[in-house]
Amino acid sequence: WAIFSVKPPLWFPILFLVLYGLFFVATGLNILAFNTVQGKLLRPTIRGRLLRESGLVGSALSVLLAWWLLPDWIAMPKAGGYVYIFAASGIGFLIAALILLIIREPHDLKDNTASHPPKTDAFSVRKKFRNVWRAFQADRHLRSLAYVAMLWMTSLLLFPHYQWVGRDQLGSNNYDLMIWVITQNAGVGFFASVAGRSADVHGNKRILCRLIFLSALIPIWSIGMTILPGEIGKTFYWTTYFLLGLNPVIMKIFMNYALELTPRVNHTRYLSAMSLAMGVTFVFSPLVGWLIDWSFVTVFLLVAVLISVSGFMALGLSEPRQQSV
Repeated sequence: WAIFSVKPPLWFPILFLVLYGLFFVATGLNILAFNTVQGKLLRPTIRGRLLRESGLVGSALSVLLAWWLLPDWIAMPKAGGYVYIFAASGIGFLIAALILLIIREPHDLKDNTASHPPKTDAFSVRKKFRNVWRAFQADRHLRSLAYVAMLWMTSLLLFPHYQWVGRDQLGSNNYDLMIWVITQNAGVGFFASVAGRSADVHGNKRILCRLIFLSALIPIWSIGMTILPGEIGKTFYWTTYFLLGLNPVIMKIFMNYALELTPRVNHTRYLSAMSLAMGVTFVFSPLVGWLIDWSFVTVFLLVAVLISVSGFMALGLSEPRQQSV
């Protein structure tokens, strides 16, 4: 983008979309690997502590850097500051990868076939999908968790549209966008702190239910900001993004819950199953985008209902720590 700043060639958007897809593939694999390592190194009753401390430290660092750097970057002409924003994110990922070198991961047992799969060919790929499907069939608790997650994931379908509401409906600008980034990161730290402590003490189910019901209020809250008189909605729209800090915390609790449903040998399979279940919801992203052009209020209210339904379904989940796996 920096090279073709005047007018990019026709093939550049295609390259960008390919890189965008690869980024999300890498992100998905990173989540899978990170949670698998966490399952090996940390017992269930201190995984919430990791969520709490990483959320607090990461959010505080993000807020400070955003407040320091973003004002100058977003003020650059022709959106040139986005080059620095993307570069800063890449540097952050690189630092995280280097920190991982410090971790000492114990070897798996020789007979742990889940951790030592055969070479990846067409047959083994099909076999892996069958193994995930069998996990769904064999464990009703995993199925129930997947259904809850699939419905709750409709909340993420709205994520890019919250910015549209702020800009189009409330007339927000780039400075407001910076404030949203800061407040969302602050929200992640706050909710991670509360959720992590509760998960360690009471288990993941209780806090998962509460956070899901709370996240159901976000679309309604966003709509409410658009109907407030004068500039009130625009002034306080940052509160919507503070609440959106719930989303990464809830996703983490879903994965921590899945880890407790099965012995360590099956962790990767269960995490993969959850990732697939969550990914199914994104098939409806184009439909949501089209319907928002028709009536964003209707779509936001419908998503709020679906999230609430997932919350009521979550009430029926078991608490793994009260059972022997």
